[in-house]
Amino acid sequence: MASTLIVPGLHGSGPAHWQSWLEELLPDARRVHQDDWSCPALPAWAERVTTEIDHARGPVLLVAHSFGCLASAVAATRRPQRVAGLLL
Repeated sequence: MASTLIVPGLHGSGPAHWQSWLEELLPDARRVHQDDWSCPALPAWAERVTTEIDHARGPVLLVAHSFGCLASAVAATRRPQRVAGLLL
């Protein structure tokens, strides 16, 4: 069974955002955190998503929003064998 990685976009996803709501519903979900939510830097953000994929047990589902979609797409191309699916 795949685990879920929540990948927010610019400014993160606050408590009322649909990603936060989904994260609460899925017991296996983990949020990918970025060093600076206000500075979208694709290489750094994609690297963080890739690292989280590497640390997950088994395949992952990436649930991304906004700039997190770009970071997730890049990370998925780096680890295609570990990504079970993407919701962008």
